[in-house]
Amino acid sequence: MIAMFLSATAFVHRGDGVKVAAYLHVICWIMQFIGHGIAEGRAPALLDNILGALVLAPFFVHIEILFALGYNKPLHKKFINGTGVEITKFRRERAQQERVMEKKASLSR
Repeated sequence: MIAMFLSATAFVHRGDGVKVAAYLHVICWIMQFIGHGIAEGRAPALLDNILGALVLAPFFVHIEILFALGYNKPLHKKFINGTGVEITKFRRERAQQERVMEKKASLSR
């Protein structure tokens, strides 16, 4: 944490700090779209709710960095487990919807 604070403080005193930060910000957004396109084959969820993206996305990145540095391991485990449960529910619902669509398609033939 101290290293991050010191590097951020040193960066603030650069004359072109805002310009470099803006470039990095744009590059990160572009990389996010590329990553989502390659890994998931769809646009990021941030396009669904731009306000949530502007508020929640930076928070998400911040908390992920803290977890990677070892912050509150029980909370991190709880988040990971909760996410796994939600992903499983989502996949079951999607599979059910696909079965219904297939059944409708076979009945219409």
